[in-house]
Amino acid sequence: MSWKIKACCVCFPLRTGLFVWGYFAIILSYITVLRMLFRIQDILEVYNHFDPLSFIEISILLGISIIHFLFYIVFVTGLHKNSRGCLEIFYGYNVITIIGLIIIISLYLPVQAYRIHRLFPSNVWIFVVVGIFSTGIILLFQLYLTIAVRSLISELEDERDCTSTAYITEDPGCIIHGYKERNYCEC
Repeated sequence: MSWKIKACCVCFPLRTGLFVWGYFAIILSYITVLRMLFRIQDILEVYNHFDPLSFIEISILLGISIIHFLFYIVFVTGLHKNSRGCLEIFYGYNVITIIGLIIIISLYLPVQAYRIHRLFPSNVWIFVVVGIFSTGIILLFQLYLTIAVRSLISELEDERDCTSTAYITEDPGCIIHGYKERNYCEC
């Protein structure tokens, strides 16, 4: 069973909403990449106290941000060209991102809670609640984006296979012939 939605964010048509979402994510990813580059530059300019762990952490985050930026470019390109292939690549990336986020947060949150508990024993539950809440919101957005992209891919498949109801309702004289893998419309 797959969930299908017709509108993105309830007010935009699906494709337009995904365009807005994609361009917003590209801009946000670009700003994040620049921020990471400036942080690496700040770390490298500190000659007295070079922290290799911070450098490694920011380098990994920079790599993830660049990958995120590139996949959103593939996503917007797929939207412009109506390319199912590009959209399916982004869909796969999004599913992997959701799984990775769940795994990383399930490991990261307890470790950070333990670290904070040693420093501030009374504030640990606030950290845990805020961490779970913010992670839940991020996961809901990722899940919604995944469902929206899957809905658009299904819509493109329906148009390609000529099984969309738009073809049938627009012209009552349209005849759909079923062949082995694809349908052929004759109007």
